[in-house]
Amino acid sequence: MPAFSQYGGSPRGTMPRQSRQKAGPGQTTDLVLPTFTGTVSSISSKRFSIQESETNELEFHLTRKTAFLDGKDKIKPADIQKGDRVSVEAKRAPDQTMDAVVVRVERSKAKNGVPLSAPPDIH
Repeated sequence: MPAFSQYGGSPRGTMPRQSRQKAGPGQTTDLVLPTFTGTVSSISSKRFSIQESETNELEFHLTRKTAFLDGKDKIKPADIQKGDRVSVEAKRAPDQTMDAVVVRVERSKAKNGVPLSAPPDIH
């Protein structure tokens, strides 16, 4: 047991603390978040849904920490409209829902660099 006290530990053992890095919007930490891409089908102040495929709609909760980006520019949630193409980095909340961490608007660009308009909503 003297070996433990030699390193400042106890016989029960101690684990070094791991520091948590805080990342800003669009920055990464050592935690890799899953990314979902789709078209916004509904949006409110607390949640929004994206249509990932013809048969798969995903719902995300928005928190005060959710970052909204258009390219590298921060935008407001109100700048995102139904029909916009987005990618969402999300994490699972304790209640098993998905919390949006970063929402990025995806803009298609034509060869001349001018953004293309979104396809018309066909319903």
